[in-house]
Amino acid sequence: MTDDFDPFADVLIGPAPTTPPVAAPHARAPTPVSTPASWGGAPQPARPTSTPPRTMPAAPGFPAPPHTPAPVLSAPSHAMPVATVGTPAPQRTVSAGRLQAVTAPPTTAQHNAKDVLDQLLGVGVSHGASDIHLIAGSPARYRMKGALMPIQGEPLPVALTASMAEHVLSSHPDRRPTGETHDVDTSYSIPGVSRFRVSILRQRGSLGLIFRVIRSEVLTIEQLTLPPQVRELAGQDKGLVVICGQGGSGRSTTLAAVLEEMNIHRPISILTLEDPIEFLLKSKQASVIQREVGTDTRSLEVGLKQAMRQDPDVIAMGELTDATGVDLALSAVESGRLVLCTATGTEVVKVLQRLIGFYPPDEQPVARARLSDALRAVVFQRLVRSTQGSGRIAACEILRATPKVAEYIRDPARFVQLGGLIREGEQERTGSLSLETSLATLVRARMVETDAAMAVANRPADLHATLEG
Repeated sequence: MTDDFDPFADVLIGPAPTTPPVAAPHARAPTPVSTPASWGGAPQPARPTSTPPRTMPAAPGFPAPPHTPAPVLSAPSHAMPVATVGTPAPQRTVSAGRLQAVTAPPTTAQHNAKDVLDQLLGVGVSHGASDIHLIAGSPARYRMKGALMPIQGEPLPVALTASMAEHVLSSHPDRRPTGETHDVDTSYSIPGVSRFRVSILRQRGSLGLIFRVIRSEVLTIEQLTLPPQVRELAGQDKGLVVICGQGGSGRSTTLAAVLEEMNIHRPISILTLEDPIEFLLKSKQASVIQREVGTDTRSLEVGLKQAMRQDPDVIAMGELTDATGVDLALSAVESGRLVLCTATGTEVVKVLQRLIGFYPPDEQPVARARLSDALRAVVFQRLVRSTQGSGRIAACEILRATPKVAEYIRDPARFVQLGGLIREGEQERTGSLSLETSLATLVRARMVETDAAMAVANRPADLHATLEG
């Protein structure tokens, strides 16, 4: 499950998890540098020091960073106000713009990359960040309730982010840049704090790291206040279920909640193929096997081939991003399994268009036929600002498969009319649900404000009519 759980974690109401107080490493004055004119703006004056920098190694597989001292840049005027590293985290009861924040720990090259990294991540988790951006030449930034907020502190030196990348990759020797890509996706954990999904990237000759926070607790469908139609999906025996949305919409969180519903109530075998593993599921009524691509199996294709010999009832895989992935999912369904996966898109019909569009035109008729036979449901979700405490809550649009839906998927001329079948299925109680009905339910329950719901509706006029009706 590779997608994006974490802004959805803000649905949790109440205090944020706290990290143990960590003493900031002993600070030494950084090397005097001037901001090169090529960075933009006038050069900044150098700062005096008597301590030379220590060069840190580049992450293996990445080019060694040039010996360019970090520019001295002041924190932006909209940076979060100052607190001390190790102080208790505030309650998440105010807007991101006013949330009490922290000063970054010292980030000069003399300090241990692991200590600085763990402090930056720990502070971000304690303040409810969903994502943490560590980019050379820029202060650390935390994504709070959707907004990316810089914290006060020095820009991260090139050598430090390279050493952070090396530390993260040290526990995953199999995950190194290849000739096909210069980026690396992996995972990282801090005991007692959190687990993270990590993307290591190159930019302007240096390395950057983007961390997505993975909460240790798998939230239930009830805790996420998902509509009852989502719970019904946990009772499926076979077919394809696609959970979709834009990046950061909580797809992996919902997928994990559906798997946990099965885990609690059904005596079945669940096998996940993830890159990397995000939520950790403990076997309950079900037997759960979680395999990480690149560590436990060589590739998704190999893992699915072997899965056919491992007696799974349910297979959960990552995001469908190409025709190969769709083929693998459909083949698993055609072997009699229930397959759950994620996809990117802005609404149900566009997601299905995208899946078929992965294929060349001459292969699309066959792809349509296979998809129409396999599909059981598509769940699209969008996060809305919650009125209850901090965070956001998911509104869902659900298309449940019926013979008529299958017929429309096969026919390109009627495919674009699938959206009308969602509203028709809603009236006929087939399990379909329009986004506007989901939003109206949240507004009536006083869980979201009307203005917030209108801002994310696909058809605001329909939402207004539903609320007035």
